[in-house]
Amino acid sequence: MRILRIFAGLLVCFFSLMFTGMEVAELWPWMNAHLRGLFYVHDGYIGPSLFYAVGEVVAFACATYAVLRRRASALWLLLGFLIFVVQAISRGSVASPVDHANRAQGHVIYTARKIETSLLTWGTERGHLPANEAELAEAVRPAIGEREQGLSRYAQRGKRLAYRVVYAGNAAGPYLAEPAGPALIYCAVRPDLKQGWLTATALAQPAADRAVFLADTETGRPWTLPLTLPAEPEPQKTP
Repeated sequence: MRILRIFAGLLVCFFSLMFTGMEVAELWPWMNAHLRGLFYVHDGYIGPSLFYAVGEVVAFACATYAVLRRRASALWLLLGFLIFVVQAISRGSVASPVDHANRAQGHVIYTARKIETSLLTWGTERGHLPANEAELAEAVRPAIGEREQGLSRYAQRGKRLAYRVVYAGNAAGPYLAEPAGPALIYCAVRPDLKQGWLTATALAQPAADRAVFLADTETGRPWTLPLTLPAEPEPQKTP
């Protein structure tokens, strides 16, 4: 009976350590980002990973105590085993850091489309797209004016990054210069103020020192949203 308990305890210890290593590996990008001041995805995989890491350590401690303490109750081993099993089953329903990175990119696209709608509405009413930063800020206010709507799913040094819309005038095409960070949406406008393009930045990984432009999943080229105001109707000639 003693040998069986030792064998079962060692199994729980081994798998608990293995799962603890997996949790630490998922937490490492977040810890590294804080230490080095990197950009990172803010979404909540950090809390679950910490919770599961602590649970695995508790399961390992219970099993170790049951193995090393000759007169320890078998309930310690049972407790460690139950904690391990419950965590192993529930862990599969928790999104991974990569999943959160993909969701953050999806949120950037969602916000860019809201900005597209605001820009076209504003431009249609006035007959032209924004001509400067001030007009751009006025045009996109309905899309990202409120605080919660304006916050992205990226952070740096523990602070959530707000979406910023950057103006690029006299453009011949989409703005694709080196991005300054994630959650930036560039609005490039042609000199005639009738056409433009939106491009957006995100993180390719859960944590990184620089942002990238969102890419089209099919072509691999930078993802863009064209802005084209409807043509003005020609004045009708009076007979």
